[in-house]
Amino acid sequence: MGYITGTNKIVYRSVGFSVGLTITGYFWNPSNVKSSLQTFTEVAEGLYYCNFDFDVTGTWMGLFYENAVVKASAVFKVKEAAATSSAVAAVSAAVGALNDISTSDVNAEIVDALATDTYAEPGKETPASTTSLSAKISYLYKEWRNKKQLSKLTKKQLLYNDAGDTVDQERDVDDDGNVFTKSEIIEGT
Repeated sequence: MGYITGTNKIVYRSVGFSVGLTITGYFWNPSNVKSSLQTFTEVAEGLYYCNFDFDVTGTWMGLFYENAVVKASAVFKVKEAAATSSAVAAVSAAVGALNDISTSDVNAEIVDALATDTYAEPGKETPASTTSLSAKISYLYKEWRNKKQLSKLTKKQLLYNDAGDTVDQERDVDDDGNVFTKSEIIEGT
């Protein structure tokens, strides 16, 4: 993993994912000057971190302790932080401008999505088990609105397209006198 000059988050996973440990460490810069003792913060499930300032480029070394016992070492390749280009600055400014969106702007967009925008009826396909909320609503509306047939002969429920001339979806239905069963909807044949 690459690191840049400045503050970086150093992540440490304890041996055996042990929790409740005191994790500490030292870092040596490329000139072999040792840092002060760094203390890590536990996140969860044996995962710890500390924020460390790599103030020069080059190869750094680290030595990590669990409850004062050396457990691991690491090498950190530190490069100069890239200068912010004008394109990046422009994007940052645009993102910053998003803070100027008011609640009335958000409300207007929501009203527009619900009351003004239109959504096409689902086509001839098997509905996905995981899909967007708008697609799920579209299938419910299609089922309510469009032509349907229930054939006792083929034991199929058919759901037609908007024109009423093509079976878009179908399902098997059965009634054995005790249990009425409808299968999952699939693409129509």
